Parts: sequence; structure tokens; C-alpha cells
Amino acid sequence: MRNLSESNPSISTPKYTFWMGLGLAFFSGLIGWAFGKGAGHGDIFSENIIEMSGLFLCSLAVLASLIPLIFKWDWKSKYFGAVCFPFSTVSLIGLYPAICFYYYGTCSIYIRIFFLLANMGLIFWWCRRFFVLYKKIMANPEFFSLLYAEEADAYYYLQKNDVLLIEKKLHVAQFPTGILTWGPMLSAIFLLPFSSAVSKFAGIPFIHIFLAIFALPIELMCLGFVSRGFLIFFYYPNFLYRRTGKSVYVDLTSKR
Repeated sequence: MRNLSESNPSISTPKYTFWMGLGLAFFSGLIGWAFGKGAGHGDIFSENIIEMSGLFLCSLAVLASLIPLIFKWDWKSKYFGAVCFPFSTVSLIGLYPAICFYYYGTCSIYIRIFFLLANMGLIFWWCRRFFVLYKKIMANPEFFSLLYAEEADAYYYLQKNDVLLIEKKLHVAQFPTGILTWGPMLSAIFLLPFSSAVSKFAGIPFIHIFLAIFALPIELMCLGFVSRGFLIFFYYPNFLYRRTGKSVYVDLTSKR
């Protein structure tokens, strides 16, 4: 077995990164509570689903902080997979306002459905790219051996090689670029002079509309991140374990 506690940075243990992610999840929950309260047209707390979900996320983040201590996490890939989920909650900065628009907006239901479906469709397309990408990597013996190094006792996921494969060999963007970044952001900024009219048309505060559009690149980045995490830390390690009986560990520094 490789001594990963020596080779990997100590701050990068799944325990510490999970706690950092839970801090972001707690913050995202507070944002959800605030957005739900702001868009709820005076709904009492027990009737405001978005407001309740935000505080539920805060509570979940606090309770989940005990998990790494109870189960004594090590460098196995499944623990890094768990880390991805709290980090993905940052996407709620854009998703909460979009849901508020659908749920509490007063404009035509067809406009709200179209906006929500367009948002979900773009997210689905972005995340699906990674499923196609890693299926291609796993089908190529050379790429597979770069991603997962096999040794007598275990497999090791090599993060540096993962980045090399995506950026240098396959030339696939890990994060939104070009029109996927500046398109939504410029569109949201363009609406600023018309904020009062937009808010009146939508039936919710303008900040909700602004962030539902402006934060779309953040949604893609975070949900793409969790899609990758599911594949490289859960799905394919489980496949390898069932095929060989070997667990997959995470090596953050080695290239072989």
C-alpha cells in the first residue's frame, strides 16, 4: 500500500475538505432561507417550502460534520466522492432563485416553465458531457491506466493524470467558458436598468431574477464537479471493486 498520508497534502484529507464543503452547504442553506423568505409573499414559515428547505440544509450540514469522525475516513475514493456533494450546494446560489421564480412568480406559467426547463436542460447537457467523457476514457486502455494505476493490493486514482487527460489529451473544458460564462452574466447585467419593470413582471424581487441568470455558470461548474466526482470516486471504483476485489484510493500528487 502507498503511504498516502505522506504523499498527499494533509489539508486535502477527505475529512477536512468535507468540513469545508459543509461550511459552504450551511451558507447555501442560509441563502435559500433568505430567498424563500424574500419571494414568499408573506407566507408563514410552515407553508414556505423553499425557506424550510434552506434551514433543513443548514441543519443537515451541522449534523453531517460528525460523519467523518464516526466512520474514520481514510484515502478511499468513496470518501472523496462524499466530499463532492456539499461543494455542489454552491449551485443553489442560482437554483434557489430559479425555483423561487417558478414557484412564486406571477407572470405566465408558460414563461416560468420554459425558464425552468431551459435551465435544467442546460445543466443536463453539461453534466452528460462528463459521463460521455469518462466512458471514453475507461474504454481506452492507455487512458484507463493513466487514470487508475493498478498495483497488487489496490487501484489508485491519479488526479494529476485526470487533469492531463481532460485538458491536454481530450481537450474538454472542466468549467464553463466562452458564451456559457459571459452570456448569462452579460444578460443579467443588461437587465439592471430595467430592474423595477422586470421585478413587477416576474412578481418576485429583482435579485432573484438577476442571480437566476447571472449564476448559471456557477451552477454548471458545481454540478459538473459533482457529476465527475460521482463517476471517478463512486461509479468506476465500484465497477473495479466488483471486477477485481481491489479498492480504489486517491493519490493527489503522483503520476504513476
